[in-house]
Amino acid sequence: MDNMRIEKFDKEKHYDSICEWFKKRNLNAPKSSMLSNNGIIVPDIACGFLYLTDSSLGFLDFYISNPMSDEKKRHKALEIITNNLIMWAKDCDVSHLLANSQIKTIQKLAFDNGFKDLGFSLTFMKEL
Repeated sequence: MDNMRIEKFDKEKHYDSICEWFKKRNLNAPKSSMLSNNGIIVPDIACGFLYLTDSSLGFLDFYISNPMSDEKKRHKALEIITNNLIMWAKDCDVSHLLANSQIKTIQKLAFDNGFKDLGFSLTFMKEL
C-alpha cells in the first residue's frame, strides 16, 4: 500500500472513471470543463484537484474516491493525494489553501493536515 502509483489527472484518460465514482455515490459529477488541470489521481482508487487563482490563495476541491475500492487503500490514497496537492500548491507560491466538504472523511483529512474550521457556510454557484 505504501507504493501507490500516483498520476497527474488526465481528463481524457480518467474523467469517465471518476464520473462513475460520483454516480455510485449518488453525487453529480462536475463537468469536465470545471475540473482544474492540476489534479492528482491514484488510479482506480481516488483523486483530488488543486485550483490556483491570480492571488496567493488556492483551493482543494472535487475529491472523490471509488466506493468499490478497499477502504484502507482509499484512506491512504486520499492522504497521498492531499500531501501532494499541498506540496504542489507550495511550489506555486500559494500561501493559503481553502477546502470545503460536508463529507466527514474529507473533513477529518483536512483537520489531519492542519486546516482550520472557518465556520459553517453555504456554497453558491451560478451557471453562466
